Amino acid sequence: ADAEELGFAVATVLADPGVDSVLVVYTPPFGSGLEASQAAIAKATRDTGKTVLACVVGHDGLIDERVPSYAFPEQAVAALARVAEHAAWRARPREQVEVKPRVDRKSARVVVAGDLLRHPEGRWLDHPTAARLLGHYGVHVAETRTADSPEAAAEAAAAMGLPAVLKATGPGLVHKSDVGGVVVGLATPQEVEQAYRDMAERIGPAMTGALVQRMAEAGTEIIIGGVQHETFGPLVMVGMGGVTAEILRDQAFRIPPLDLRDAAEMIGELRGAPLLYGYRGRPKADIEALAQQIVRVGALLDDLPEVAELDLNPVIATPSGALAVDVRIRVAPAPPRPSSYRRWMRRAR
Repeated sequence: ADAEELGFAVATVLADPGVDSVLVVYTPPFGSGLEASQAAIAKATRDTGKTVLACVVGHDGLIDERVPSYAFPEQAVAALARVAEHAAWRARPREQVEVKPRVDRKSARVVVAGDLLRHPEGRWLDHPTAARLLGHYGVHVAETRTADSPEAAAEAAAAMGLPAVLKATGPGLVHKSDVGGVVVGLATPQEVEQAYRDMAERIGPAMTGALVQRMAEAGTEIIIGGVQHETFGPLVMVGMGGVTAEILRDQAFRIPPLDLRDAAEMIGELRGAPLLYGYRGRPKADIEALAQQIVRVGALLDDLPEVAELDLNPVIATPSGALAVDVRIRVAPAPPRPSSYRRWMRRAR
């Protein structure tokens, strides 16, 4: 078929009310050639409101800056399937999340703006600031006290309850367990004090203090994280957590805003999800509490583009709730968000 016939065929099919989308396949250099055939496809599809894709064999790109074109038909079919799945997701009823305690966006923005005023280039927040920011979104973080000496650490542990966990802090200590900066199961204040001394000797000047926590209830370790992605804007991740998080790569991703159904689907996509649902006699975790944590992290990332990275690892999921015991947040000047995509997402929601 020449270009005129190809254009006529496309326009005819698009005019059929029984057709929802069209995939045009053309193999150059046959017919009228590449340029004339692409022009005919562009003209025939310019005024349609239907979804149109093309396969121009051997060529990837756009036709008339509107019609996505793929080198092979299988790629086009896969893309169309994703669009159909996403349309169904957009069309479903959205669940309203009951927020208790309520989110305090104004106070959260004050925390971020104040820290960037003091550190214009951005930084990894110290633990008290990160925990305060998360608290404004109702994210449950383990009670934590800071200590700058062995004696202070022992005193904090005695006040909070034993057994205790001791974690080294310092501007350059990102993965504390890699340098022996985490000690768990400390049964007495004396053990806490000695653990601080041993840790300071082991790590050296990089350790400027420590965090003290009471040992959390045993449960399944989950990671909840997020970034400001250069293409999608805020992106939320949940996965199997702890020290194996980067090895297993068992993760699910979504673009906020999220509801409880989104969060539950993310949890269900994990290969390790059976561990949360009572696998082989394990106690079933409070899935709704874990989903609430994911939804709240999504809201924080969506509201605060200055939060460049966020990492709650691990979040301990137990029958009684979901508790973040280690938190890291990096703030930076807000990047320009991909405006067209974000506007489309808002309209879709």
